[in-house]
Amino acid sequence: DVIPLISSSSQLTCVHLSLAAINDQKQYYLIEQNRTWEDAQSYCRANHTDLAMIENEEENRNVTTVRREHKTWIGLYREPWMWSDGTNSSFRNWMRRAPDNQYEQEHCAVEHPDHRWDDQDCSLQGHFICQGGKKNLNSLRNISNCSCVV
Repeated sequence: DVIPLISSSSQLTCVHLSLAAINDQKQYYLIEQNRTWEDAQSYCRANHTDLAMIENEEENRNVTTVRREHKTWIGLYREPWMWSDGTNSSFRNWMRRAPDNQYEQEHCAVEHPDHRWDDQDCSLQGHFICQGGKKNLNSLRNISNCSCVV
């Protein structure tokens, strides 16, 4: 199941409570399939752009627009910590005492339902967030049965 999570600002108002869309922002998709971090990355690259890369506070707010019950893979991995596409950013949203690299096996990042990040063993399976790149949404558009109006 693919659930679009989206972006910020007041460009579009979405009737569905957990979805929104915005002009010229990254579009995020919650994928409710269990996969390892590497398999999630492959899925996102084949079907979207990449695993979610949350590079600043605004993008972090955009990703938090959908409530979810499980932690989800995001595109951060290490050493040193960098995004799935090989870029780096100084923005981090770690939970308290993270990252801790427990048993020296936690090299990938997950986002918890409270939207804080933690490191986790990359071979574990979980849901994940893909990003679809920049979208230009200047007109009325339906996203997964969600009527959005300008």
